[in-house]
Amino acid sequence: MEKHGIKNSRTEAFVTLDIILPNRKGVHNLKAKVDTGAEGNTLPLRIFQQMSPKWVDRNGQPLPGTTQTETTVMTAYNGSNIPQHGSVQIQCAYKGEWGYIKFYVVTSKCPTILGLPSLKDLELVTLHCAIQKTKCVPANSATCAPVTSSNCTTIDFAKDLIEAYPEKLDRIGHFTEEYHIVLRPNTHPIVHAPRKCPIHMRDEIKAELDEMMPQGIIRKVDDLTDWVSSIVYVHKNNGKLRLCLDPEDLNKDIMRCYHKSPATEELTHKLSRAKFFFKLGAKKWILVCQV
Repeated sequence: MEKHGIKNSRTEAFVTLDIILPNRKGVHNLKAKVDTGAEGNTLPLRIFQQMSPKWVDRNGQPLPGTTQTETTVMTAYNGSNIPQHGSVQIQCAYKGEWGYIKFYVVTSKCPTILGLPSLKDLELVTLHCAIQKTKCVPANSATCAPVTSSNCTTIDFAKDLIEAYPEKLDRIGHFTEEYHIVLRPNTHPIVHAPRKCPIHMRDEIKAELDEMMPQGIIRKVDDLTDWVSSIVYVHKNNGKLRLCLDPEDLNKDIMRCYHKSPATEELTHKLSRAKFFFKLGAKKWILVCQV
């Protein structure tokens, strides 16, 4: 993120805007604090009073009609509520670009604050988002070396990842290699008859099957085949339907491929130089395996 034309102190940053007030001639200045964490703009009541004494009553409160009534609840960083007296539209400019900015008139000892939306509109702040790509070193190593600039930002939300790689996350992926199922000798194929399903679920099951076909998860078979297994279906906690194959007889004749899963102690020593760790929850992970 870059800030343009902003004066910085050790802990705060300020900018001076040109403003035009409806009841005062000429162009005036408004000093505001830059706050990229704020979602809106605030104008302290004391500054509102200085802009025009005619806008307030004897008690210093805004007169009816000088502010627009707002129902927005203003909250400080510590969670406390900030009293607000409505909003005003002030004509502001930065580097000659004029526009109206909405300020909430608040009772606060803080300076005038410009939030992130207005900072972006005035081009006082620009956001630079970069995705860090890594190139993995040999398979026996647990570290990855970055191949792009180190000035990268993290991806905080799932939508950011989807926007960065739309062509990778718009469908269910698959492994490039196929897994070959080995059957025991003298195996006799078994064909299951189609199971009946409740009438009220037929359309839902058909819709789920139609969705899986374009994704390459299943394909329609019109010719004869040696093995036919039934399907089972169940509603998940979120109400969606889950379809599964029930190859009970086929599983009995498959030769098991034994594989020892490594223990945690066998892997942790390989992570001694690792810098980046990811926790992935693979949705429908079993569907990425081609057989």
